Amino acid sequence: MVTSTRVIIVVLCVLALSSVTSAQPIAAPGGLTDGTPPAFDESASTQPVFTLRVTDGRPCGPTCVVATGTIENAGETAVHDVVGIVVIMADDRVIWSGSQAVGNLQVDEAKTVTQRIRVSFLDVARLKGAQTVTVRATVVTAEGTYTEDHVFAR
Repeated sequence: MVTSTRVIIVVLCVLALSSVTSAQPIAAPGGLTDGTPPAFDESASTQPVFTLRVTDGRPCGPTCVVATGTIENAGETAVHDVVGIVVIMADDRVIWSGSQAVGNLQVDEAKTVTQRIRVSFLDVARLKGAQTVTVRATVVTAEGTYTEDHVFAR
């Protein structure tokens, strides 16, 4: 049972985070709920754009994974006081949330962050039984807040 649960939580968390941190930029204020890329007005050259990527995910226990990723300022202006936030929800229940302050990001600058994602056995069961699993990625800066939801439905 422990091995099966470990595999489930690692796969769910890493796949979910890999999807939310794909090369799709986080550019639109507000949240998306259908999994489509955010709208981005390319003529608005001063609007920040962020690229998040998971670069590693390793088990740290039966219901735990350590995820390492990067946040990159792919926009055309520097951003300040950057904080990345990830929330994982099963249906409408928050299963895990974490945040990481990364400071300032110059144009094309990337910083690496690591988060330990630890959930209970009950939360693993909730993830397995959920009709939808939502991974919400939010980047908060002094210049604004940018959120994107990725929803995985059964």
